[in-house]
Amino acid sequence: MADMTGKLVLGFGGITDMEPCIYRDNGHYDGTLVELNVRKVELVELFSDLNLMDAASSTHNDKYGCRWGGGANGLFPVTTETIDALRQLNTKKRVAREEAEERQFAEAAARVKLLTESGLCPKCGTWCYSDCQEAR
Repeated sequence: MADMTGKLVLGFGGITDMEPCIYRDNGHYDGTLVELNVRKVELVELFSDLNLMDAASSTHNDKYGCRWGGGANGLFPVTTETIDALRQLNTKKRVAREEAEERQFAEAAARVKLLTESGLCPKCGTWCYSDCQEAR
């Protein structure tokens, strides 16, 4: 494998260490075995709305090294086209998630309004006379 120092690479990180990320490879991590090819990396972009499976097909099992850390710590060469495709997919999933959240919020608000107008408790949906501690 060619030296990847200074190049953008695909890896996984984020809160779960399973979210696709673009890292800049900053060379071999001193003090580790050369055979393990542990690399120093700098996070460039995190695709927080994607998961491991969304990017798995982009790796082509071409792992060349790993980053220091837990989770899925393999590093893979990546092309500009792959980065663009991941950005588009991340945007598409983010928009879908935000729309679903807005829809759920609107449905919840409509339910509370309907229950309140009918005299029912918005928390438990009955005539509990505020026994359930719901403020009206």
